[in-house]
Amino acid sequence: MRRPARLLAVALAAAGLLVVTAGAAHGPGQHGHAAGVEYHSKTVTVPPGGATFTFDCPTGYVLIWLAGWQGQPGIFLDGIEPTESGQGAVVTLSSDASIPIEVELTGSCLKPRTGYAKDRKGKRHAHGLGSPELVEQIVHLDPFTGGELSVACPAGSFPTFGAAERDHVVELQGSYPVLDTRAWRFQLFNTSQTDERDVTLEVLCQGERTRRARKHAHLLRTIAQKILGSVDAPPRAASAAGGTSRHTLEVTCPAGYRAVSGGWSIPQGFFEIVSEVVDEGGYALELEASSQLPAVELTATCLARRTAKAG
Repeated sequence: MRRPARLLAVALAAAGLLVVTAGAAHGPGQHGHAAGVEYHSKTVTVPPGGATFTFDCPTGYVLIWLAGWQGQPGIFLDGIEPTESGQGAVVTLSSDASIPIEVELTGSCLKPRTGYAKDRKGKRHAHGLGSPELVEQIVHLDPFTGGELSVACPAGSFPTFGAAERDHVVELQGSYPVLDTRAWRFQLFNTSQTDERDVTLEVLCQGERTRRARKHAHLLRTIAQKILGSVDAPPRAASAAGGTSRHTLEVTCPAGYRAVSGGWSIPQGFFEIVSEVVDEGGYALELEASSQLPAVELTATCLARRTAKAG
């Protein structure tokens, strides 16, 4: 699993909390189809003021998760729009920096058609998947207020990605999937004591049921895998110099699953997200902290490598 090249400095308080949200175990005579996922990255240079970029998955795949702008101070998401084919997204980033900043965008790509398998009669077939659907919601924040806000996916789908279009005045303290309610949850706080803010929340939703083939359909099976960890205060030398310490937290998917997205929840404190990574093993978050963060929660959406036959 690709990880930022830093030492782990995490005390895990609990691990391995599973929530089954879709699918069923294979019974006698049932068959499953492989669900294809790939992970890709692209480095872009954001000039002062900002720019618009396109991120594309390989031909034959659709984009279901994207991250990268969180890792750079002064870089904020102004907008994200899936391309018409769903293969990628158009991303607009703003920059408060006075010099160009490099940002590595990383994405999860889903093959919109399952692998082939034989049914009970020995007939070889595959199933198409529904296209991801973008759900948007605008929320209003009064001065110096905030809270938890959720954007729900349509029935029969699950969230794979969530983004908040905001400026530096609005703190993003959490952004993570909640599979049992089929929603993506955001924790926002307007730090201005005088000005109101509107924030656009965007969530990408993937249908869990395949299209029918050979008179039956299948389900994409997903579970939420979580850890609750704590990040210690930085070393004394770093604190004395007014510096920060860097920490990496990881949540891994169980055997038979692979991560397709992930998110985090961090209480108020002095921290910066350095990077987010999703790959075969799970979801990893790297951050810098200048104070103790007592309860950091990570959630990975883990997709079964094989589908389950729908009832």
